[in-house]
Amino acid sequence: MRDMGTEMTPIASQEPSRTGTPIIASSPTSTRTPTPNRSVEFGVGTIDSSKMGMSEEELQLNTRKEIMDLGERLGKTTIAAWASKEERATANFANVPADKAVEIDRETRAADWHEAEKAKYLARFQREEVKIQAWENHQRAKIEAEMKSIEAKMERKRAREHDRLARKLASARSRAEAKREAAEAR
Repeated sequence: MRDMGTEMTPIASQEPSRTGTPIIASSPTSTRTPTPNRSVEFGVGTIDSSKMGMSEEELQLNTRKEIMDLGERLGKTTIAAWASKEERATANFANVPADKAVEIDRETRAADWHEAEKAKYLARFQREEVKIQAWENHQRAKIEAEMKSIEAKMERKRAREHDRLARKLASARSRAEAKREAAEAR
């Protein structure tokens, strides 16, 4: 049978086999060579030279800021929230102007996000308003058409009744005329 998961079956063997699978069926042997050993070692020597002069707390705070910025850029809100929460917990760093710039940037991003959300909800509200208006217009047209139909039906009924009464009146007149003629003849 064809392997549908990987579709790696060769074209020649796409039809089902008429013979059974041998008991000692072996998979093809791999021709790949093992992965070569890595020559780069990660250790203290590969850390940025600018980070070497920092204390442990400064390094942690700087790392958290980088994580937060990366999380915000990638749209990973949970990572950014985690990093900013940890940053607030260890906010004893003396880099006040950079913190204010980050805070201003954060405030502008928050304002932009708020405006985008507001615009999104406003657009949704306007779409809903258009739908409601269309529904109301449709209902109004339906009811007006029904009212016109009822008025036309009532007008036809009135005309029929008017004709019936006019015929009845004419019949009464003709019978009265016939009775007068009979009385005159006697």
